[in-house]
Amino acid sequence: MDWGDVKKQVVSVSVSRPEQQGKGRKKFTDYLVTTLFDNGAESLSRRSYEDFTWLYNRLVAESLGIIVPVLPERQPANGAEKFSEEFINDCQSVLDRFLKRIIAHPELVETTCLLKFLTSNPTEWKDVKEQQQQQLLLDKDETGSADGSLHSSNADSNSGGLYIDADAANHDPLVVSKKKPGVMGRWLAGRAERKALNNPNFVMEETPAEAKKFRDIQEYSDHLEICIQILAEDAKAISESYRLQSEKLQTMGAAFKQLWGEHELSNTSASTMYQSVGDCWGSLHKHMEGQHSFATQFLDNPLEELFLDVVALQKALRMRKKVLYDYTKKSNQQKTLQSQMDKLKSVADLSAIADRYYNLENILKSKDIEVAEAKKLKETISFRLDKDIERFRIDFHARMAEVLQYYHTAQAKYLEGQAKLLLDAVPSISKMDSGRANLPTKAVPKVPAPELKLSFSSQGTSVAIDDSKANNFMVGQVALPPEPAKASGTTTTTTTQNASAAAAPPAVPSFDDDDDHAAFGAAPMGLQDSAPPPAAAPPSPPKPANDFL
Repeated sequence: MDWGDVKKQVVSVSVSRPEQQGKGRKKFTDYLVTTLFDNGAESLSRRSYEDFTWLYNRLVAESLGIIVPVLPERQPANGAEKFSEEFINDCQSVLDRFLKRIIAHPELVETTCLLKFLTSNPTEWKDVKEQQQQQLLLDKDETGSADGSLHSSNADSNSGGLYIDADAANHDPLVVSKKKPGVMGRWLAGRAERKALNNPNFVMEETPAEAKKFRDIQEYSDHLEICIQILAEDAKAISESYRLQSEKLQTMGAAFKQLWGEHELSNTSASTMYQSVGDCWGSLHKHMEGQHSFATQFLDNPLEELFLDVVALQKALRMRKKVLYDYTKKSNQQKTLQSQMDKLKSVADLSAIADRYYNLENILKSKDIEVAEAKKLKETISFRLDKDIERFRIDFHARMAEVLQYYHTAQAKYLEGQAKLLLDAVPSISKMDSGRANLPTKAVPKVPAPELKLSFSSQGTSVAIDDSKANNFMVGQVALPPEPAKASGTTTTTTTQNASAAAAPPAVPSFDDDDDHAAFGAAPMGLQDSAPPPAAAPPSPPKPANDFL
């Protein structure tokens, strides 16, 4: 396919149908990438997660200064989960959203590497990756960098592969080495670079206006990153809370249905109420379960994408800063060499140092070319990033507004449905009668009141409670037998009265531990004439103190 014919014609792209390929350690999962073009053409290709990683790296390398959407890493907890359905589906969702963000970018959609990724057949795709691998090896051989980066190399291809140590040239302009920096040299260079990039006071080779512009952009990006990270993390927590609430509503709904159950003491209206509440909470469970899926798809995932876009902006700003640092470093080397050149020119007799002079002059010319190229790259990246940041700002807030509008509208409908489910259960709750009159029950006889028995003798008057009738009252199916009657001494006259009309107690009562009645030392005032004690009989001595226990 002619890559030029399909530029600006990509309409949509989707990732679906994961399949496992290979065996053993070579086993992997690939996905079907379906691409549609505006002329009606369709392209089908299968790509693995590593192929998507290749695409991301190529987009970053070919589009310096462009904010390339980040491809989030997905690492399983262990080897067994790598081929689990949940993990594979998660990867598919991530890759699908990544490609959709790429084709939505007006410049990234035109890149050659993307079009090759979308349209190459298996044979062509293998050749594309092999050519890229060869190019990486060539870049590594030229720069001494594993990734062919511009920023870890001090090699000068225009000076015969000479490595220029500008600091050493301060003392001797002919201190050059044909050796490339080794592992330790690259590590030290990277350490110096990181230290300079993390130093806010490090002066870069840029105009004050340019420095202020990108300093403001950096502050804006930092602010966005903090806010969107909080939103993304809390959105995940909200989505997870819906899932937990859904599970609790399900178990609580089942518990409400079983709360009264089949029992002879059950109340019909209460049972109806609990059944209604159980059905309501079961419906709320399904309602909340759907809300969990909705919040994940339309709040959690979009906010995560927006967060990743901010991460992509931060990476683009760091890339520009690295290019600016590289330009600043080469510019300082050029100034150092130029200073050494001026010192040589001040020598009266140049013939004595002609070789040194011409050698330094060639090195300086090469460095001038190198600085010019670095400056051009810095200006190109700064211009493209400045332009793309404006697109990013507009797109970011437009997408945020779209996410919030859709979520708020759907959330309002969800709450309306939830309120309706709750209100539908209110009538059965309000009609609940805690009594049991609506159930058929056996007639319950009235419990007779206990009676008092009064006994009179020469010893005084005794009062006893007759509860034989009350004890014979049926409770359910069990009849309680009456307590056996106990002797109460010599009785001359017995009078029965209702408990409600019992006489007031005498002034000095005494209680007998062996009897169920109370013994009084003197008869009540109203009963003295009916049974007077003999006149010759002496008064009874008081009982011992133990009788009062």
